[in-house]
Amino acid sequence: MEKFRENAERGNPYAQYFLGVSYSVGKGVEQSDVEAVKWYRKSAEQGNAKAQYTLGIAYIFGKGVKEDKAEGMKWICKSAEQGDADAQFHMGVAYDDGNCVKQDYAVAVKWYRKSAEQGNAKAQLRLGIAYALGLGVLKKNSIEALKWYSKSAEQGNADAQYFLGVACANGNGVVKNVKTAYGWLLLASAGGNKDSSEMLASLEKSLSPSEQRETQAWAKQWKPKHSPLLTQP
Repeated sequence: MEKFRENAERGNPYAQYFLGVSYSVGKGVEQSDVEAVKWYRKSAEQGNAKAQYTLGIAYIFGKGVKEDKAEGMKWICKSAEQGDADAQFHMGVAYDDGNCVKQDYAVAVKWYRKSAEQGNAKAQLRLGIAYALGLGVLKKNSIEALKWYSKSAEQGNADAQYFLGVACANGNGVVKNVKTAYGWLLLASAGGNKDSSEMLASLEKSLSPSEQRETQAWAKQWKPKHSPLLTQP
């Protein structure tokens, strides 16, 4: 820890960010949100994107610093423009919900896409929803919605697994498949999604006991996988 502190005090932005995180969680030092913000700021002012995002979040929630949502969005925007996927997702949510900025679905989709293409599961889900509802995109597109639900679901996002299961059950963007829908909804329920139970009960009526057991065994063995950085064609 002393080595990181020495490097941070010499102006190394990565050491400064690390020291900020250490103060935030109380690892190797006494926990202090105020000290965390001090070091995040030093790193952020040197252009460290992750520090900029973390400093922005501190301002948004008033953690270690007086709450100032406008200041928070300023730092989050700086981070997003440098390519930080978490910051890009946050920008998407802000424009989607009209928090701290004027609501603009098209701009929200722009930021969701940037984040989703870096593998952010939450952004992938939001982008899928945008296509399903036709918000911020040229028109509704159930196939595109399914594509992004799938990418998020494969990473273990329970809400995306629910939306994917519903799509498979209803044949939205894909050939209707009750067994596949049942599997994704089992995963969603196990992951904490509260909306899955009712549809699971309904789907079970359409599956034989052996089909249920087979799908349940698949769900127990299923493992999430990381979504790689997507490249443009």
